[in-house]
Amino acid sequence: MLYPINIKKYKTLFIIILIANMVLITVPFVLVKMGYVFFPAYKGSKLVSYSLIGLLIAGTLLLQVKYQRKKLIQIAWMPFFDARVKLYDKLFAIRMYWHLVSCMVTAIIIIVTLDTYFFYYGILDVVMAFIYYPRLSLFQRELREENIVLV
Repeated sequence: MLYPINIKKYKTLFIIILIANMVLITVPFVLVKMGYVFFPAYKGSKLVSYSLIGLLIAGTLLLQVKYQRKKLIQIAWMPFFDARVKLYDKLFAIRMYWHLVSCMVTAIIIIVTLDTYFFYYGILDVVMAFIYYPRLSLFQRELREENIVLV
């Protein structure tokens, strides 16, 4: 039996979040490079900057990866494909919004610290989102079903 999945809704969400993430990362970077200072009283320090980047990476690894693994195991144990797809819809949306929130936090940190080093973390976050680009192999692996047809 073949199981159809409507790929359009996944691609639409992915592209919207991707564009928003690129704007969120690029605009603060350009503003800081042009010399805009949003918090003149803040002098900044490398310790604060590196601590914040460490917290971003640790938060991503610990919270998001652990949560995703738990949800994928839940999906794998569901007996009906329609129920798996419904739960997977939520997981996919949460992934995309997680990348959006991560880029928002990165943009705020770039503006506050005036440290463009965070721009590279934001670019990494945008690139990492491509792991979840909606494609047949992703759905087959995560829904644990080989007989999927994208419509």
